[in-house]
Amino acid sequence: MPRIARKYLENGFFHVMIQGIKKEEIFYKKEYKEKYIELMKIFLQKQDVKIIAYCIMNNHAHLILYAEEMQELTKFMERLNTTYAMHYNKHENRVGYVYRDRFKSKELYNQDYLTKCIKYVHMNPVKAGIVSKEEHYPYSSYNDYIHKTGFITEELIKEIFNSKYHYLKEFLQIEYNEDLFQDLEEEKIDKEQLEQQILFFIEKEEIAKEELQEDKRLIRKLYHSLKIKPTKAELARQIGISRSKITKILSEEK
Repeated sequence: MPRIARKYLENGFFHVMIQGIKKEEIFYKKEYKEKYIELMKIFLQKQDVKIIAYCIMNNHAHLILYAEEMQELTKFMERLNTTYAMHYNKHENRVGYVYRDRFKSKELYNQDYLTKCIKYVHMNPVKAGIVSKEEHYPYSSYNDYIHKTGFITEELIKEIFNSKYHYLKEFLQIEYNEDLFQDLEEEKIDKEQLEQQILFFIEKEEIAKEELQEDKRLIRKLYHSLKIKPTKAELARQIGISRSKITKILSEEK
């Protein structure tokens, strides 16, 4: 794959996520998602940032942004989120905080990481079971890449893929890694306390950790016994198996 010029990587590609307070569905209406995208367009003209990708879900939104100055990215997000919060509170006849945090961000430090993040963002509605294919979801930048519309210009495509004409095959073949960016979505938990609860379960069941890793029934029993409810990614790390395996095991009991 042709590489992005060093001058771009040395500045800033960032994966940014916002989430509704207490996981409230702050974008649950079609009009709310469209409003957030409209505001993205407005404030893009006021700050020196580029939108590389986005996906607006019901209770959170993912953006990939490029900014040479972190101050520009921060101002963009603050203006965007403050204006949307005012709009949301007015139309929902509510007051108070709208977001769980101001926003979370993670730097994308190389080309492979950037393209995989673009795939991860576009796969959100597929992973959630809302649509079967990325192109079926109207509130992401996936189809902008296909048709070179919206925020995705030929200039931007050339910066990412080093070609504005022959990028599409590469774009469609980006590998999806479900676990790679999961930590951005996780809530903070007491990991030490979680580890102690898992050790207590292992001792109570009189098993070795290796037995737990291979026994679906025990994994489900452990999950339901925990007083702290971890994300699937965190539980997978603690047990020593993949997140996809945990997800499959817990979904089988439904």
